[in-house]
Amino acid sequence: MSREDSLDTLGRTVDYALDVARAAGADKAAVAVSRTLTRRVQVYQRDIESIRETTRSVLVISALKGQRHGRTMVASLREPDIRAGVERACAIAAFADPDPWIDLPDPDSHPVDFPDLGIWQPEPRSIEALSEHLLAAADRGLDAADAGAQLSRFGIESSAAQSVLGTSRGFRGRERAAIHTAFTEWLERSESGAQKFFDSWSFRPPIASTSLDALLAHCRSRARSLLGARPIATARCRVLFSDAAASFLFHAVINALMGSLHVHRRSFLSGCLDLPILPEGINVVDEARLPGGLASSNFDNEGVATGRTVLFRDGRLASLLLASQSARRLGLRSTG
Repeated sequence: MSREDSLDTLGRTVDYALDVARAAGADKAAVAVSRTLTRRVQVYQRDIESIRETTRSVLVISALKGQRHGRTMVASLREPDIRAGVERACAIAAFADPDPWIDLPDPDSHPVDFPDLGIWQPEPRSIEALSEHLLAAADRGLDAADAGAQLSRFGIESSAAQSVLGTSRGFRGRERAAIHTAFTEWLERSESGAQKFFDSWSFRPPIASTSLDALLAHCRSRARSLLGARPIATARCRVLFSDAAASFLFHAVINALMGSLHVHRRSFLSGCLDLPILPEGINVVDEARLPGGLASSNFDNEGVATGRTVLFRDGRLASLLLASQSARRLGLRSTG
C-alpha cells in the first residue's frame, strides 16, 4: 500500500467516526487518526541488546453536545472498536458539566495552504540494516577509545507517522512526519573513579554514520572531562551554561507560556505580557513552519493553522502559546 493510499484509508476512518458521532447525538465532533511505525535498536558494548519494531494505530474522538464535552481514545481502527469508542465519548459528553468556552476552532482559523515542510523523510533501511549500521558505529567508537571505556547504552529510534484530522465543520488535515533519534551513554574510568555521560540527538533525515560517530565522540569527550571533577565553594556568580543545559533551562520558560496555565494564573509569567523578562536585545520566535524543524507542522492538534509567533521581542514577553479554548477564555486568538 502506498503512502497516499494509507492516508486515504485513514481519511475514510475519520469520515466513518464522524458519521457514528453524528448518529450518536453529537452536535459537533473532531476525530484524529494516526498510524505510527517505530523501530528501535540498542547495543551494549559491541553486542545487540534489543531490537523492537512496532506499529501503533490510535483514534481520538472529541464529541460535543451543546456545551458539554466528551473525549476518548481507541487503540484500534476496527469499525466495532471505533463505534464503541465514539459512543463512549458521546455518553461522557451527555453527563459532563457544561463549559461555556468549549467549541471547535473557528472555520477561518484552519490552514488554506499545506506547503511541504520537509518533515517526511522515513528510514529506508530494514531493521537488520539498521542493526548493522549501529554495530559498525559502536565498533568504530570503542576502537578509538581507551581500554577502560564502556559503551553502556547506544541506540537508534526511528518513527514515521501518518495522520488525518477531521471535524464536523468540514476541515480535513493530512500529515506525514518522520523523526529519528540517536542516543548513547558513555562511561570512562581513571584512577580517580568513573564518570558517565548521556546525550541524544534528533534528526529529520535518516541518521548517517557521521552523525553516530560525532555523537559517540561528543559523549566520550564529555565523560572524560568529568573525571577528577572537584567540588567548588558556594558562591554567588555569573554562570555560562553549555548549549544543552541552556536549552533545557529555556524549555521551562517556553512551557510557562502555555495558555492553559495562564487561564488559572498558575504560570510564573502570568500577567507579564509586555514586561521585560529576558535581557534587552533577545528575540525568541516560534517558527512553526520551519522547513525540517523537529516540531514543524502546518496545523496544530485542533486543526488551527500554524505560523510565525514572536514570543519575546527585545526581551519583553510578546505572546503566549494558545490553543483555541484557552485563547477564548483569555479573550485572545489561538496561536496554532
